[in-house]
Amino acid sequence: MLRPSFCVFTGSTSVYPQNDGSTVAEDSPTGGTPTGDVLLEAERVALEAGGGVVRLGGIYGPGRTRFIEAARTGAPTSGDPDGFINFIHRDDAAAALYHAGRLNLGGVWNAVDDRPVRRAELVEAIRNGSPLPDVAAVCDRRIPVTGKRVANTKLRATGWTPRYPTVIDALNAGSV
Repeated sequence: MLRPSFCVFTGSTSVYPQNDGSTVAEDSPTGGTPTGDVLLEAERVALEAGGGVVRLGGIYGPGRTRFIEAARTGAPTSGDPDGFINFIHRDDAAAALYHAGRLNLGGVWNAVDDRPVRRAELVEAIRNGSPLPDVAAVCDRRIPVTGKRVANTKLRATGWTPRYPTVIDALNAGSV
C-alpha cells in the first residue's frame, strides 16, 4: 500500500464563485455551486489528512486547446468577451504540483498564470489578424462569464514561477 508522507490534492479555481471582475486569493469566499462544494469537501479531506491543496486554473498546452482551437476557427467560445479567463500551462501546472509536494506546502495554493486575460484579448491574440468573425460574434454571451482574476501571489512567494506568465506568452512561444 502506498503511504506517502505528504499528499497534494489537485483542486480547481472553480471553487471561487466571484463573477464581478474582482481579484480572488486563497482566503476569498468559496463554494455555492454543486461542483465547487464537492471540490471543497475533497479539499477538506486532504487538508485534514495533513496534505496540501493546489487550485489550478484552466489547463492549456499541447493536447489541451479546446478554447484556442475554437477561437482559431471562428467557432463560438464560452462567455462574455470582457470576462476574465484564469489559465495555467500544462507544464506550469505540473511544476506547481511538484513544487508543492517537494516543499510539503500544507494549506491552499492557487496555481495560475501571472495575469488572467479577457476572452476578447485572447481571441484577438489567437487570431493574429486572421479574417474571422468579429470577436463579439465569436464569444457566446449566453454562457455565464467567469469574471474573476485569480492571484498566484502566495505560491510565487514560495519560489514557484510559471514558465509562461500568460497564455499569450505561451502562444507566442509556440507552446500551445
